[in-house]
Amino acid sequence: MSKEELDKYGFVIASTYRKRILKELKRSPLSPKQIAQRTGIHLSHVSSALNELTKENIVMCVNPKRKKGRIYNLTDMGRRIANMIEQNP
Repeated sequence: MSKEELDKYGFVIASTYRKRILKELKRSPLSPKQIAQRTGIHLSHVSSALNELTKENIVMCVNPKRKKGRIYNLTDMGRRIANMIEQNP
């Protein structure tokens, strides 16, 4: 595990919202609205967390040109971090 991955892992686990969002995205790519419905996190908080996770290269928007119906997925690093979270709940 690289120092960068450990740093990003720490970033994710510092927030319950980010951690829950990664767990959902590990199952399948989702829209912010779907994430909000599945986690019970308010949509504005989901959007904010997704922006933070995108800046950290943990998640990516697969269709950024869309105004509505944007879909988010884990990056390779995001998948490794999600696996770490799963192993260390």
